[in-house]
Amino acid sequence: MKDIIQGKLEGKRGRGRPRAAYLDNIKTWTRRNSTEIYTMTEKREEWRKLVQKAVRAANASRSDAG
Repeated sequence: MKDIIQGKLEGKRGRGRPRAAYLDNIKTWTRRNSTEIYTMTEKREEWRKLVQKAVRAANASRSDAG
């Protein structure tokens, strides 16, 4: 579970800008730190609502920029 949330994979890293990990995106979208995020994951329904709201906001801002 930890590997999935933190986005760590085996293998070499490619050249160029590092890809953003899932957790980095969640931190940016929700404006919360890792400790708060891990605590919120224990409350599944609240976590799901928070992530859905954050993703909608991120997609809305992306479409406004384009």
